[in-house]
Amino acid sequence: MKTRLGDIFIGALRILAAAWLGFLVAFLPLYIFRGVYHKPDAAIWEDVLMVAVGIIAGSLILMLLIARNDRSAKLDNKCMYIEAGGAVGVYAAAWLIAWLFGGNNYIVAACGYHLSRLIGANEELRPTFWGALGGAVICCAFYMGAMVLGVLIARHGKNKGHNSL
Repeated sequence: MKTRLGDIFIGALRILAAAWLGFLVAFLPLYIFRGVYHKPDAAIWEDVLMVAVGIIAGSLILMLLIARNDRSAKLDNKCMYIEAGGAVGVYAAAWLIAWLFGGNNYIVAACGYHLSRLIGANEELRPTFWGALGGAVICCAFYMGAMVLGVLIARHGKNKGHNSL
């Protein structure tokens, strides 16, 4: 089965959508945390909370988006890895390009921005290049796993005769 370039870009847009939905999900525990934790190191723990909840929620949302797609069940292993790898590659490239133009990639990274700040931040509390690169690698590893798992779930549902999710 041939992999089209359009499918890779659609996958990258799905990652972006899942990252932002995960960001929105992370707000609920963040506001609860802000109401109960009033210590000087609260900003660091807010970043940790946003990263943990946001990336996990984004990965789960991405997995469900891929698993509910009928086309995903038809992908063979080679196409699955090419499309998932290509999509996270495009997403990571957009992440780093957004960082290069202004040092702020919040629009692309969503909760990954907080991870980038935890890895490396400058005096203005913006991610350094190594922080942005490290955050992109870690987030994209989660998103790649979510995409592969979503395809495997879609295949399992097809084999059973219905979609399992």
